Amino acid sequence: MAQATDPEYRMTLSLHVLNELGVNLYSNVPAVLAEVVANSWDADATKVEIDIDAANERIVITDDGRGMLVNQKVNEINDRYLRVGYHRRDEEDEEDDEGTFLTRDDQGNSITSRFKRPVMGRKGIGKLSLFAIANEFEVHTAKDGYQAGCVMSSEDIKVQIKSESGIYKPRPISSSTVQVNRGTRIILTHLKKDVNQAARFLRRRLARRFGIRGSRYDFKILIDGNEVLPQHRDYFHKVQYLWEYGESEPSFDSQCGQLAEHFERSGNLDSAHGYTVTGWIGTAHRSGELKEGRESINKLVIFVREKLAQEDILEEFGEGGVYASYVFGEIFADFLDIDSEDDIATSSRQQVIEDDPRYIELKAFIGAELKEIQSKWTDLRTRKGVDVARQIPAIDAWFKKLGADHRRKARALFGKINQLNLEDEQRRVLFQNGVIAFETLRHKEQLDRLDSLTGNDIAAVADILYDLDDLEATLYHRIVQERLKVINALINAIDGNALEKVLQKHIFSHLWLLDPGWERATETVRSYMEQTVTSMFEDVDKTLTDEERLGRVDIKYMTAQGKHVIVELKRADRRLGTDDVYAQLDKYRRAFLKVARQHERPLRPLELICVVGRDLRGWEDPAEREITSRTLNPIGARVVTYQQLIRDSQANYNEFIERHAEAGRVSELVREIGEWEWDNGD
Repeated sequence: MAQATDPEYRMTLSLHVLNELGVNLYSNVPAVLAEVVANSWDADATKVEIDIDAANERIVITDDGRGMLVNQKVNEINDRYLRVGYHRRDEEDEEDDEGTFLTRDDQGNSITSRFKRPVMGRKGIGKLSLFAIANEFEVHTAKDGYQAGCVMSSEDIKVQIKSESGIYKPRPISSSTVQVNRGTRIILTHLKKDVNQAARFLRRRLARRFGIRGSRYDFKILIDGNEVLPQHRDYFHKVQYLWEYGESEPSFDSQCGQLAEHFERSGNLDSAHGYTVTGWIGTAHRSGELKEGRESINKLVIFVREKLAQEDILEEFGEGGVYASYVFGEIFADFLDIDSEDDIATSSRQQVIEDDPRYIELKAFIGAELKEIQSKWTDLRTRKGVDVARQIPAIDAWFKKLGADHRRKARALFGKINQLNLEDEQRRVLFQNGVIAFETLRHKEQLDRLDSLTGNDIAAVADILYDLDDLEATLYHRIVQERLKVINALINAIDGNALEKVLQKHIFSHLWLLDPGWERATETVRSYMEQTVTSMFEDVDKTLTDEERLGRVDIKYMTAQGKHVIVELKRADRRLGTDDVYAQLDKYRRAFLKVARQHERPLRPLELICVVGRDLRGWEDPAEREITSRTLNPIGARVVTYQQLIRDSQANYNEFIERHAEAGRVSELVREIGEWEWDNGD
């Protein structure tokens, strides 16, 4: 067989890959701009300026870094910027007028030559992310007196993709129109994202993507002329308890303006490799503070070489319990990005490879710390809960009088309340209920003593009965207050027709609306008497005319306060006369008496109430109202309108509140708790 000439083999990069890497790996403006800022950092810039030009829908990013040289001998735009997969960290031996591009630290990791910064870039694909937010962008750069630039267009790339040539040639920019004398400027146009929305949140989100703090590296980020500072992360003020790892300058606790307690922790991992971390884990004053609209900062962010590398490691632990919703923080783990080891970052640079042994060690360390924090946080919040509760003088005085066992339980209760995400009003209510619960428990223990009391212990019996009266009065007083709130809301917020519909629907399960002494109508058949009366109602209904039957909403029988009660609700739109009401109620009265005589000796009183939506005919004359009253009185019946019903209930409950203004010990304690205002809301 003839030997063929050795063929020429070539490997080309499909422009489909370029499209995928550029458009699909990044999802938001801050993530994309963070890649540009990282390039400026690596170029030893002292300043990178981001200008949002909303009027012209463009974003301009300018730095004063090394720039890129393009002349007859060298084309660093081609060799460095347009070279997909260019590994900056391998170029430390190359030199220009400013010396080598990179150097190495004591561990052999690449750092910038001028400011000795840890190099952020590694894969050489970050610049492609610009296509995720712009269809076109310009690159302007200057170095050693030479100016050059080019325009990159996603539309032009698509044309090349279709041609399958494998080569894309950006349009050159004339050196005479290049807009910088030193460094690099990127101009994004034909934007895909809302510029105004980007400007609104960009400062905060960029601040959260970089761990750069203080003047250590002489690097500033400016947005529309205003510097991005660590405080723009806008969450240090939310930290209540802080666990800080390693040594940082400045320290993280110095930035937390409302810090309650600070704990220094070792940043050394239990690792044969000597891995260490710095950073912090904090818990918020309230979990709701970690909600920012549809987003949440209930996260634990991982930074590598001062740049966000993992959006959230906390979610991987599946932490349960209340405490988990209060946790947030930042962990700096540069050991995840060592030049001599494989790149741990995914292509998007926003996640790391989860099965990498380094990441597994980091997770083990953080998991152990979270367990420690959970235990400590529970104890801290318990102590804080007691302190908050005892700010109320009435609770403090009450707490001091508790026995040792009750005091221990009260501490636990107040601590549990403090672990919940509550507003001041909700916390007050729980404190009130907690005190009542403890008083109830104490009274039960007193009742248990009755068996051992003798006739000579009359004083102890009196005390027990007094406490019982006080406790019952307190509970009922609170019930009345809550009922008044409901009644007042109905009167103030609901018009006539709607009010009648609400009352018709709920009156039988809330009979206190009819009379404060009544609690609940019979809803299930509990006795032969009730069953018989129910059947009797059905028999009477058969004798009603169609008009009478349609005009009635419902009818209920109940017993209350030693008497029988029949309540009939009329439709709100029905206009009745006195004779109509008398005739229908009398049918129920006579039928009921027939049943009752078979079961009772002697007969208890019977009351009939007809609730109507409109005044009876003729009631515009006060004399007619008097006639109605005299007509119905002999059969123990009365008529009330829905509006009158609710206002009578309001008056009755207000009268009760006024009549019982002199509160007992527990009532006074509950009242004082309800009136207390915390100065700091905590």
